[in-house]
Amino acid sequence: MNKLFFVEILRWAAFPLGIIMFLGTGTSFGFFAGASLGILATLIFWNLTTREVNNIIGNEIAKDVNASISRIGDYANFVEIKVLNSGMVVRVYLVQAQEKLGQIKTAVEMALRENDHKDRILLMQLTNMDSKDNIKAYRAILNRELFEAIKGLKKMGKK
Repeated sequence: MNKLFFVEILRWAAFPLGIIMFLGTGTSFGFFAGASLGILATLIFWNLTTREVNNIIGNEIAKDVNASISRIGDYANFVEIKVLNSGMVVRVYLVQAQEKLGQIKTAVEMALRENDHKDRILLMQLTNMDSKDNIKAYRAILNRELFEAIKGLKKMGKK
């Protein structure tokens, strides 16, 4: 059983844990406090396991992206996965890869299309940097582009 499947199944344990919390605290602190603690325990556990699911999926996507880049050449790169409510944004920062940028972009797009979690990917952003020290400036640019892209998706009715 792989880790993702296990965590997705484990996520559903939030509800029995919430009931146990309610039963354990309801008699001591009263119905309202017990119900509140039970609901809180359920929500916290659900949130923790959802974050872990997103983390596992992000790591799998990053591995696929890195593998596709390494097939083209040995280029320094950083893969950043942003998790939004509507999906994941895959950002690929390349360092001095201008001459193979087109090939790398095609390979990364193909890897994302073939990925098991392609339905969770909202969009991909790829940029080439002169130096890894410029990542903050490029991140700010990509954040602005992401904001505009999300506004465009909302106008088209896709969320």
